[in-house]
Amino acid sequence: MKRDYHRWYSERLNREMGVVVYGHWGPPTIVFPTSGGDEWEFQLGLLQKLGGFRRSVTMKPALDFVEKTLAGDRNVWTQYIGKWKLASTQPWVSAARPNADMTRVAQEERNARVAAEVARLKQGMD
Repeated sequence: MKRDYHRWYSERLNREMGVVVYGHWGPPTIVFPTSGGDEWEFQLGLLQKLGGFRRSVTMKPALDFVEKTLAGDRNVWTQYIGKWKLASTQPWVSAARPNADMTRVAQEERNARVAAEVARLKQGMD
């Protein structure tokens, strides 16, 4: 898996910032670190999930396995369809049709709340 590391100085935050970009195809995923973390927190979490004492900080064995599996000529997901019971369970789907009246009513209610709050604030300043 491709992994790129970028770093720059943020004038707004007045500190060095960094971001790690994983992969080169597929759906994008954005991972935000916790308030005390940094851009490597996600990778450290992945390492923590690996069992055993010996771990690769670069995750080379795991990433090599993924690359080898994806480079093969068979569909790797076929084995998981049965394992994850994707074909033997009834799918459950929920759908909604947009209702313009609900949107209009919600906007009118919001506008009324804003107007009431503005009137209350004006009254307190007089």
